[in-house]
Amino acid sequence: MEEVEDDASEEKEKEKEKDNEKEKEEEEEEEASLEEVVEECPASTETVFDRSPKRKHLRENATTNQRKQAKTMYQRAKKVDGGDYKVGDVVQIPLADVDTTKVDSKCITAVVVEVTEHDSYRVACKQGVMKSLYPYHRLLRVSGVSNDRGVHGLEEIYESWRGTTALSEREAALLLLLCCCIVVIVALLYCCVVILLRCCC
Repeated sequence: MEEVEDDASEEKEKEKEKDNEKEKEEEEEEEASLEEVVEECPASTETVFDRSPKRKHLRENATTNQRKQAKTMYQRAKKVDGGDYKVGDVVQIPLADVDTTKVDSKCITAVVVEVTEHDSYRVACKQGVMKSLYPYHRLLRVSGVSNDRGVHGLEEIYESWRGTTALSEREAALLLLLCCCIVVIVALLYCCVVILLRCCC
């Protein structure tokens, strides 16, 4: 009886070994087939273009045509909007909603003080120079009679902008709000003084 059990257990072990060997062979075959597929696939896009020069030529043409189209659209948009900004032009910088309340101005009025070689603009407001450079599409044009530095009180900052502090949009909005509050308080105090003087006399 024990011999029969020993024989049965030996047979089971042999079957397990055979199954393990089959699994290993199958895994090796899968790895070999994957390696063949990887070898057949191109390693980079350059090899695809090398194999198909016509495709490379078509892609280069498409890229140059897209760049031309983008340039013409950009020039057309500038022409419709009035052209490039010049140094001394009055512009407005739109503020984010989180930087203003419902009654505050939604824009900071500023003057263009410098045009960089990459067509970016450095602008300055009454409170100081803005830290960041602005591309053409981030600024709003102030047109007509309103495009006057003297009207907006920007002449002083235009003349001496290099020595002023650099501000972010949020800091400029806060300073603008503070200035408005001070003006309102001074006006209220003046009204109170006038009323008191009239009452006393």
